Amino acid sequence: MGINRILISLLLSIAVPLTALAADEIRFDSIAEIEVQVTEPDGTLVMVRQPAARVTPGTNVIFTNRFTNDGNEAAENLVITNPIPEQMAYLAGTARGSDSQVTFSVDGKTFAAPEKLTVTDAAGQTRPAGPGDYTHIRWQLNT
Repeated sequence: MGINRILISLLLSIAVPLTALAADEIRFDSIAEIEVQVTEPDGTLVMVRQPAARVTPGTNVIFTNRFTNDGNEAAENLVITNPIPEQMAYLAGTARGSDSQVTFSVDGKTFAAPEKLTVTDAAGQTRPAGPGDYTHIRWQLNT
């Protein structure tokens, strides 16, 4: 079984200054896309993004998350946690977000910078976690 690699190109797009107190005032949109090459009318080849309805093993999927504050007050301590879909693996160095700290988890509970994460293998040996071990990505906005 092949594992799809995901390109997490997560852009935090705040439509208004961080303003919200209640979670229901933060609107979240997430889209999954793939890049495909198309030919323009003049014969030029360009890459365009299309919805990722179905992907084959080895296809990079670009996930874009957008967060919009629909509230009237400043948001504080905003944390967004996204699971990495099963059958997919995170592509190192691709998660980012404006004015945010990005951390990862190998168990969905504990989050840290990549260099601080470890996993225990079937033999009970601890090793540094790699991108394929990540189960979740977390963004904490710096407000």
